[in-house]
Amino acid sequence: MITRFGLGFHQTAIAFVGNFGSAGFSAIALILISRMLGPELFGEFSAAFAIAVILSKINDAGLSVALQKFVGGAKTHAEANQYMSEALRLRLIISASILLVILPFTTTLTRILQFDHPYLVLISIVIGLSIAYYDVLLIFLQATLSFTSAAVANLSQAVLKVLMAVGAYFIFPKALGVIYSLYIGAVLLPVLFSKSLLPSWVHLNIWKKDVKKQKDILSLAKHSAILIVASVVIDNIGVLFVKGYLTSFEAGLLGGASRISLLFILIGASLAQVLYPRIAKYRLKSDLDKYLKKAVIILLLAVVAFFSTIAFSDLAIYYTIGPEYLAGSSVLVVLLASAYIYMATVPFSALFFSFKEPYYFSIAGILQVIVTIGGNMLFVPVYGLMAAAWTQLAGKLLMFGFTLVYSWYAYKKHIGNE
Repeated sequence: MITRFGLGFHQTAIAFVGNFGSAGFSAIALILISRMLGPELFGEFSAAFAIAVILSKINDAGLSVALQKFVGGAKTHAEANQYMSEALRLRLIISASILLVILPFTTTLTRILQFDHPYLVLISIVIGLSIAYYDVLLIFLQATLSFTSAAVANLSQAVLKVLMAVGAYFIFPKALGVIYSLYIGAVLLPVLFSKSLLPSWVHLNIWKKDVKKQKDILSLAKHSAILIVASVVIDNIGVLFVKGYLTSFEAGLLGGASRISLLFILIGASLAQVLYPRIAKYRLKSDLDKYLKKAVIILLLAVVAFFSTIAFSDLAIYYTIGPEYLAGSSVLVVLLASAYIYMATVPFSALFFSFKEPYYFSIAGILQVIVTIGGNMLFVPVYGLMAAAWTQLAGKLLMFGFTLVYSWYAYKKHIGNE
C-alpha cells in the first residue's frame, strides 16, 4: 500500500525527471543555437523569446493557479471537467483579445527594442501564443495528477527542439527567423496529441458556459493573474531593457546566462507542479505541520546547493553556451541566487492553495512588478548589464520574505479557525 508521503514522493520524482529531462534537452538545443548564432544574434533571439513568454503568461491571466486549486480539489470527474472547460473557453477569448490589441503595434515594439530583424516580434506574437496552449495542457495534466503524461509531453517537445537545432546547425546555421520559429513552435507537438495524453474521463466542452464555475475561477484568477504575470516579467523583462537600452551583444550575455539558470528554476517548477494540486487538499493542522517541516528542509537544501554550484559558473558557461559568453559569468552567479531563492519559496507559496488568502497572489505580484520594472528602468541605463541581474534577485528576495511572513500569518489564522 502506497502512503500519502510515498505517493507524493513518487509524483515529485516523475515531475522532476520530466522537467529536468526536458530542461536538459532544451538546454542542448539552446547550446547549439547560442553557439550557431553568437552573442549578438542570440541577443535578438532572447529578446524575442522574452516577448513570447510574457504574452503567454498574460494569456494565462491567473487561470492556471485557479485550475490547480479547483480541479485539484474537485470531488468528481464531472466537476473537474466543468472547471477545465470553462478555463479553456476563457483562455481562447483572451488569446483573441491579445492578437487584436498587440498586432497593430508590432512595428512600434520593433523600433523601441531596436530589433535588427523586425519579423521576430510578429513571430513572437503569432506563433508564441502556442506556448500558452502547451501550458494549458501541462496544467490540465498536473491538476488531474497525470504526472507521467505531463513528463511525456515535456520531454517530447524538448527532444523535438534538439532535433530541429541539429538540423539547423547543418542546413541554415545563421537563419535566425527560421531557427526561432522552429524553436518556439516545437511545443505544438504535445498539444496536437493532447487527447491521447489526457485521462480518458476528460471531456471538454467550451460551448457550454457554467456561470458558477466561471465565478469560482475568476475569484482566484483576478488575484493570481498579477502574480503569474509578475513572475514571468521578473524573469524576462530584464533582457528587453538590456536590448532596448544597451546592445544585442549584452542582451545575448544575459539571455545565455538566463538559459543556464533556467535549469535550476525548473527544479523549483517541478516542486510547484506536484505541491500545488496536492496542498489544495490539505486542511488538517497535523498535515500542514508535517508539510512545513519538509518545506524548511527544502529551504536548507537550496542554500547548500547554491554555495555548491556558484564555483562552477565559468565552467558552466565555457562548456555550454561557449567561451564567447564568459563576460556574463558574474551575471550567471546572481541569476543562480535568484533561481535558488525561487526554489526555496515554492514550498511556502504552495500553502496558499490550502488557505483562503487570494490577496497573497495579487499583493506579491504587484510588489514584484514595481521592483522589477522600476529597478530596470532606473538602473540598467546607468549601471548596465549587472543591474538587470541584481534587479531580478531583488524581486525574488522580496517574494521570499513576503511569502514567509504572509504564510505564517495565514497558518496561524487557519489553525485558529479550526
